Parts: sequence; C-alpha cells; structure tokens
Amino acid sequence: MINIEKFISTRKRLKISQMALCTDICTQATLSKFEKHQQVPAFDIMIALCEWLGLTLNDVFPINVTARQTNNERVLTLATQALFYQNIGKFEHLIKQVEIDKMVDTERPTYQITQYFSAVILKQDCLKAKQIIKKIDIAGLNKSHKLLFYAITSHYYYQRGQFKEARLTRLLKMFGATKRKVQQ
Repeated sequence: MINIEKFISTRKRLKISQMALCTDICTQATLSKFEKHQQVPAFDIMIALCEWLGLTLNDVFPINVTARQTNNERVLTLATQALFYQNIGKFEHLIKQVEIDKMVDTERPTYQITQYFSAVILKQDCLKAKQIIKKIDIAGLNKSHKLLFYAITSHYYYQRGQFKEARLTRLLKMFGATKRKVQQ
C-alpha cells in the first residue's frame, strides 16, 4: 500500500509548494498526478522527491522487511551518539571497535564524518582534519552528511581565524557545490 498521505503531509508541514518541490526534478503535472493517486512517477524521480522531503522510499512505499544491522552500523550509531553528547572517552572506545576491513560502502561516510567531527570540534587537530577531508567523497554524501560536513568545515576555518573561508557561500565555492546541491 502506498502512503501518499505521508508524502503530502510532509510536503505541507515543510511548507513546500508543488512547484518548489518539483523544480529540477519533474513537472508539476507529474507530482500532481502522484498526489492524486493517479500515477506513480519513475523511480529516480521518486527518490529525488523523497530525499527533498527527508523521506525514504520505504516511508512512501512501506515494505515489511526486517533489516539486519551490521556490527559496524551498530557501533557507528552508538559512537555518533557519544560524539554528539561530547562523551569523548566513550566515542574513542567505540570507534576503535569499528572493523575497517569489514566496512561496507554505506558505512564509510558515517565513519569519516564522525572522525572529521572529532578531529575538528573535539580535538581541534587541524593536521588530522586535513588528512580526513582528503578521503571524504563530498559529492557522494547524503543531505545530512553534506550539511554536517559543511558545518564542521565552517567551524574548522572559524577556529583558525579564517572568517572569510568560514562563510557557507565561500565553502560551497571552494568545494564546487551550490546550495541546491547541498540540499539534495
């Protein structure tokens, strides 16, 4: 069963018009047909629309499949929580438990962002931060990871007294991104 109501209510809650949502993704007619239960857009269009709203395809097209969480996913989730609560000791203990040789591609961005966060914000280790940033595939990050990456990088430049570089518009130019790309 398709949960179009969740899609519509999320769009309205975020106060995004149909025109704004479908910009650079699809026509308003395509979106309107979907919201009126007439036609489901192509897969790539649905992914883009859902990402824009912060939804997953599973939110709109629920499937009752229980996914098994890998050990690395579990450890990274706990490490991220410890990091955001600034529990450095717990974070460092957990991050050492990550089995890098068994890491799957979907886990790598979370691992890199947590390492970057730790180096810049907690340890203020600019050399380590530079090493980490070279390994991060910015274009391959999801919306949340991109926003976190740019926030951390802004903080990095701010710490160094490079206030001009700390501005978001400047960062986006430095990394070849636009506000639109970051939001996707």
